[in-house]
Amino acid sequence: MQKHRRAVIYSLSRIFQSKKTLLTIMTVSVDYKSINNESSYKMKELETNPEIVKHFDLLRQTGIWGHVENLQTEINNLESLFGEAVEIFSKNSEAGIINYVTSRLLDRFIPSYLAFVLKEDSFRDRPKIMCFKNMKLIPSPISIESLEPYRKFFSKYPNSISFSLFEYEVHDQKVSAELRPLSPEILVPIIGIGGLYGFIVIGSKVLEGEYTHQEIKYIDRLMKFASIGFQNIIHHKSSITDQKTGLYNHSFFMRRLEEELAMVNRHNAQISIILMDIDHFKRFNDIYGHLVGDQVLVNIAQILEAMTRKEDVAARFGGEEFIILITQSTREKAWIVAERIRKAIEKLRLNPSNGESSVTVSAGVRHISKYNMKSPEELINEADNALYDSKRRGRNRTTMYKPGLLFLASKYSGRNDNGKA
Repeated sequence: MQKHRRAVIYSLSRIFQSKKTLLTIMTVSVDYKSINNESSYKMKELETNPEIVKHFDLLRQTGIWGHVENLQTEINNLESLFGEAVEIFSKNSEAGIINYVTSRLLDRFIPSYLAFVLKEDSFRDRPKIMCFKNMKLIPSPISIESLEPYRKFFSKYPNSISFSLFEYEVHDQKVSAELRPLSPEILVPIIGIGGLYGFIVIGSKVLEGEYTHQEIKYIDRLMKFASIGFQNIIHHKSSITDQKTGLYNHSFFMRRLEEELAMVNRHNAQISIILMDIDHFKRFNDIYGHLVGDQVLVNIAQILEAMTRKEDVAARFGGEEFIILITQSTREKAWIVAERIRKAIEKLRLNPSNGESSVTVSAGVRHISKYNMKSPEELINEADNALYDSKRRGRNRTTMYKPGLLFLASKYSGRNDNGKA
């Protein structure tokens, strides 16, 4: 075929007696990878070129013109796809990418089901699932306990794959069976430097039978860009969260605290810091082991997430310490939040192999307004002073920071070198 095409082009060059005309045809034929706004202009230039018009019938009969038109169509498709890729990369949340991708698919066809199976976080392997039926968001009809079997499969087959081939190749039929309620046709893995982050399930078409070759090609290209977008968001999330608990990490908390302090100074807002430390955590680890201790950290993190607002910032500050930034907070509100969390943790029950156990926390609260502003480090240190006072007075309690000589005296009245306990 290639020899035949070269022979046709050579014959045309003899007919045209014009190297410039031949160069124009060859440029349009091979330049489709350099997507730019000049592509439409080039096509119009070809259509009005006297030599092309003169020999148009020959171009059409030999298939050259059809080849050029196909390439122009491909250029237009790629231009559109690259525009969609830019939109995907501009999204700053998984939901933003999902909503945009579903809108693009809706312009071309309607899959019976579309499900995004995404890794929840680094310490839980059970994925979250966002599912659409006929492009309407619904509760997921499936649940997946672990990504591990899919991780193993897509490590061998890292590209989009038809569900029939997936079903044939996967060794565990239970894995394919859990996807069948979605009427799956195509699976698209989301793979990054950290391995498999999830996958996308595309169900059968609602109308017009099977997916065409062009539709599958479009799906594969669009979903690869979506996969990169998901990876970027996941990588960003992992850079600002604590891997063990899923809460924000120390550096992110400090950055957010600086931002909120600027708001306090500029708009006379009020915020509060709650610093918490697990009582006798070292002793707990010695008795029950570090695995149970890690579970305590996770359970407390879940309580903090459940009992704070979206605009608040809950973070693991280090070791067994947690810190919460409460925005738009009075002294009374900060106290109520701290006590509510402390009591919820007090009710937490664990069941290690050697008997039921519980934990408590001590808390220190520092309320901040325009009139008692200090540096972030000083404010946290004062919350820590209040926390130490809770430890000194028997633990499992909350103390509001109150500056004064008596408070400072209590700080140095027996605190050992090991810090809090």
